[in-house]
Amino acid sequence: MQQQQRQQATEAPPQPCLEELVRKMTIQNMQFQQETRTSIQSLTNQMGQMATQMNQAQSQNSDKLPS
Repeated sequence: MQQQQRQQATEAPPQPCLEELVRKMTIQNMQFQQETRTSIQSLTNQMGQMATQMNQAQSQNSDKLPS
């Protein structure tokens, strides 16, 4: 029985300590935040470009009567 318990103990992968888990979670959270900021900035830029294009299209068509 003791031999079986020893085998199970040696076969189990080592568990990371709490500090290591917190450190990894912190790094992943920071990466996620940076990716989110980048995505939001990209969307903000795209919305600005769309607004500029809409304004240009409206100013080009302002002298035409609606159909």
